[in-house]
Amino acid sequence: MAYSHGTGYDDRLQSLRGIAALLVALGHAFTVPLAGRLEAPGFSLHGSNAFLAAAELIFQPNTAVIFFYVLSGFVLSGSLRRRNLPLGRQTLGFVIRRIGRMVPAMWLSVLVAALVFATISREPVDGATPWFNAIIQTPIGIRDVLANLAGVRTDINSVLWSVQIEFVVAPFLPMLVWLADRARSWTIAPTFAVLCVASLTLWSVAPNAVLYAYCFYLGIVLPRLLADGLIASIARNPLVLAVSLAILIPVEWAYCTARLWLPYKFVIDAIVSAEVIGFVLLRPAGMISALLTRGPLVTLGNLSYSFYVFHFSVLIASSVAVLRLLPGETLTHAWAATGVAIALAVGSVAITLAISARCYELTERRGTEWGRRLGARVEQWRRFGRANVVP
Repeated sequence: MAYSHGTGYDDRLQSLRGIAALLVALGHAFTVPLAGRLEAPGFSLHGSNAFLAAAELIFQPNTAVIFFYVLSGFVLSGSLRRRNLPLGRQTLGFVIRRIGRMVPAMWLSVLVAALVFATISREPVDGATPWFNAIIQTPIGIRDVLANLAGVRTDINSVLWSVQIEFVVAPFLPMLVWLADRARSWTIAPTFAVLCVASLTLWSVAPNAVLYAYCFYLGIVLPRLLADGLIASIARNPLVLAVSLAILIPVEWAYCTARLWLPYKFVIDAIVSAEVIGFVLLRPAGMISALLTRGPLVTLGNLSYSFYVFHFSVLIASSVAVLRLLPGETLTHAWAATGVAIALAVGSVAITLAISARCYELTERRGTEWGRRLGARVEQWRRFGRANVVP
């Protein structure tokens, strides 16, 4: 069975988005203690640090971010195709809708993060990773806050680096969809390969939006790929899915131990992400699809953006509060570090869920509605600067 274009919102894809956001939050929580980190000098695997080492392999935040990009390319391109408008109006309307959807929660998350950094202790934590101790030194002057609110910098709430890329890509996405839909099928693989090579070649030179263009492109062309009978038969095979997910473990290990360059890992992550999306779409009656339509997972998916932008500040505040209450060398002992990491993961996720539910209602939903209304008005214009007479 090949894939046919859907009509819009899909509970299963929302749930996948929520699971990816949850993996990011868990991954960051397990990045606080240095014990059990595969990249730590002199790392040696033993019973007390096995759980932390496994968590580092399973909960990789940057893998989930690559999944976000592929899924965004797939979902947003579907929305653009359904509107079927002239490119100019479609682009402006699309950008306005993205601003309404993303900016209000982003601004609020920056202000919350600045408040957290203004109130926490900045002293380094014994047994924490250098990454964590560097994060709590983030500057929070007025200029720093304004630069983060403008999206020029993302250091106050560092997870916003991926949101920044979504903003930069947004004005170009309608054109990319337009071009991809008019290209012949045989050009899809070579175009993807060229974008991957460009990313690898220009990794330290080009803007981030260029480096991750292949992820969005893969999502854009995914419906055409899944419409092919042979590709669909491969993508819907449970064994292919299991092998794809299993491959991520040695890939993550190679990356964590400096045996694999990060850009190579990202290419693999993108391909596996496309397989996960394809499998779910091609097996609507399967057990996995049934699980993904359950209420809690769908709710998590609906809250996923707010959850994503707030989880890091909650984790920082929770970590500093907890670690300052513990003896200084607690995190240097693997068993204790494991318990602390699990407690931080569970606690910060629970707190973030409560905050994100409130933020979704007060800012994200209202911003989305504003963006839709204004975007719809723009899309009704016959030409820029002159409105359609239809009320």
